[in-house]
Amino acid sequence: MKLKRAESMELRDDAIAFFAAERSHFAAEEDILLPGWLAKAPVGGEAMARRVVDEHRALTVSAQRLHDDAVTPADLRELGAILERHVRYEERELFPAIERDLSDEDLSALGEALRPGGS
Repeated sequence: MKLKRAESMELRDDAIAFFAAERSHFAAEEDILLPGWLAKAPVGGEAMARRVVDEHRALTVSAQRLHDDAVTPADLRELGAILERHVRYEERELFPAIERDLSDEDLSALGEALRPGGS
């Protein structure tokens, strides 16, 4: 929300740090969560997974632009809007679909695999 309201560049360094940390979050979703779900999901999950991966890429590209000296508060606001749409999609559509499609045992196994040092 702070990024969506940025009027200056003061949030730039925080945003850079946040997205540097998010790389591992994106990787965990792409390498563990989505494949684990798709292995057992009914047909149609591929489009949802593709959207998540595409949004991760868009966020990564936008976040990389933060390093450019020409970045503006408008760029920060745009990044905040992209992030908000992505989080809402995951929370309202993707995660409920995963919970609906997988058994409690499958969800537990994915949760364990997603933990640092998980299998």
